[in-house]
Amino acid sequence: MDDKSPSGLKEKYFDSLREEILNTRARIFRVLLVGIIGIPFLTYVSLREDTHVMVLLLAPFMILMVLVLYLSEQASMMQAGRFIKENIERGDGDWEHWLSAKRVHSPEPQLFGTFSIVCMIFYIVLVCLAIQRVVHMKTNLDQLWFDLYMYDFWRLGLPLLYVVATFWVLVTLLRFWRSALKT
Repeated sequence: MDDKSPSGLKEKYFDSLREEILNTRARIFRVLLVGIIGIPFLTYVSLREDTHVMVLLLAPFMILMVLVLYLSEQASMMQAGRFIKENIERGDGDWEHWLSAKRVHSPEPQLFGTFSIVCMIFYIVLVCLAIQRVVHMKTNLDQLWFDLYMYDFWRLGLPLLYVVATFWVLVTLLRFWRSALKT
């Protein structure tokens, strides 16, 4: 078959996009692995009394980054599948059309929802811990190398940073929820 023919070009598109989907799935697996192992470990480290306050203050943002990486990879994979379905395949018997018909039985929506919810639960727990630690750190400012102005910055600015980050991630999550699960 000639590589310059329309069907040869479609086969090359299909092969390269399937390869991209496989690579994306591998990255999703790594992000899930980091999330499953790293987030509880990060929470454990943050709960320790001897943990530096900056680790605790930044831990919620790390969880949000894992969640956003997962959303990004999921959306990228679905976008490649959507391109295959709309521009390369010919009919209902082809791969992406068959997958779309079987979507009801796919575990991806449940995995996507569960990972997102678990990340948000850990995020909320760590935000509460961080705010609690900031409120109680006024008594030992000298030990933390903070002065009163830095304390006021963290006491007033940190909740605002968390609210903005939470709003941004929730908007991103809602925006990608549907598009990241359909081809």
